[in-house]
Amino acid sequence: MRTEQIAYIISKTTNPEVAFRDNFNLEVIETISAFANLKGGTVYIGINETGNFNNDFRVNDQEIEIIIDKIKKKTQPAVDINVEIIEVQNNKILEINVLESTIKPVSCKGIYLKRINNSNQNFTLHEIATAYLNNFNNSWDCYTTKNYSIKDIDEDKVTDFIKKANSGRKNKMKDEIPRILQKYELLKNEEVTNAAILLFPKNDISATTIEMISFVDNENISSRHTIRGSILMQADEVIDFIKKNIYKEHISDSTKKIKERWQYPIKAIREIVLNMIVHRDYTYNGNSIIKIYNDKIEFFNHGRLSEDITIANIQSGEYIPIIRNLKIAEIFKEAKLIEKYGAGFTRIFKYFKEYDLQLPVITNMQAGFKVVIYAKDKSRILKQEKNTANHLKLKEREKMMLQMIENNKEITQEEIAQEFNVSVETIKRDIKKLQKNNVIQRIGGRKTGQWLIVE
Repeated sequence: MRTEQIAYIISKTTNPEVAFRDNFNLEVIETISAFANLKGGTVYIGINETGNFNNDFRVNDQEIEIIIDKIKKKTQPAVDINVEIIEVQNNKILEINVLESTIKPVSCKGIYLKRINNSNQNFTLHEIATAYLNNFNNSWDCYTTKNYSIKDIDEDKVTDFIKKANSGRKNKMKDEIPRILQKYELLKNEEVTNAAILLFPKNDISATTIEMISFVDNENISSRHTIRGSILMQADEVIDFIKKNIYKEHISDSTKKIKERWQYPIKAIREIVLNMIVHRDYTYNGNSIIKIYNDKIEFFNHGRLSEDITIANIQSGEYIPIIRNLKIAEIFKEAKLIEKYGAGFTRIFKYFKEYDLQLPVITNMQAGFKVVIYAKDKSRILKQEKNTANHLKLKEREKMMLQMIENNKEITQEEIAQEFNVSVETIKRDIKKLQKNNVIQRIGGRKTGQWLIVE
């Protein structure tokens, strides 16, 4: 049975929870500490990844005690391990099962390591601090700051939050603002927390900066906007900017009536933006960035996914959400800006499926997390709308007319007038304007010709 087990394990040499070493040395202890900092793992000593045994490796019960003692002395806090001698094909190897540490991070001779793709990698200072805070079921935003005081809190913003939190609640909050801040643990011993200053700042602060840029093409910028205010109010401001820089498209429903909708599902965009704000790593010195192109929108946020959650987990919905900012998430939920924790991406994917759009592409990057959403392969009309809208100030009816012409190049002015329930003369004026500005052209005669949308 053991032989079969080892053969099976060796066949999975890419398993990040298994390591093989010829001999016991410091590298083995480093690997053990790296396993303890994640989900645990197993180290086999006396055999390598290809299944070759080290015939010079000798081990007995007395030596096991020495090995355990060395591991315990060189790891802080001492790791929890189970050690056993296994005999396989007349060869003795050592199996060290490493349990996930309940207190993290674990160091080996003062070095903090994690196991990533069959190698030991150093923790960053930021990861060490985050792991330490997680031991106390706390996050950075729960701690007080010496850089600000209660005088830096905007009472009007707190009052606005109270109104939202009281909505639909039987027992309304009526306490004074300091008492309410204390209730939510945003004010502790007369000191404000990091969350409080992000949620209710009297003045703009750089830590909350979101940079938004709209491009005419892949290089040239058409507009940009930067916000640095209360994170409770950022979502609406971001959505407003995005709406100003994406299209409204016009589609036919089952009754052939023209309906208007945004280029992307706005509900999904709101979920993405809220996810950015709530789960952003505010300890990084860098901005969140949103880039709007003709055919896609990129959302970048500081704060990588937890090592325990993969992109595949998010796409399948099979993961336990890890909340980076516990207090911020609580306040957003109280204000009814978010619902169930961890359900955001499930709803985002649902909205994109309903829109018949490609699902968002999610990437875990070195310093953060990026989401890219794509529009459909748009017709020339949608490009034309964006290129001409600022110059011509097209009316909504004129935009819908262009969509109708794209769908039916032989459509008549009478049919367009009937669709909008206006006179033919009105449509003729609209057509003349579009022709004059070289948006559309008429090819052929009145009865046998067709419309052409100019690129």
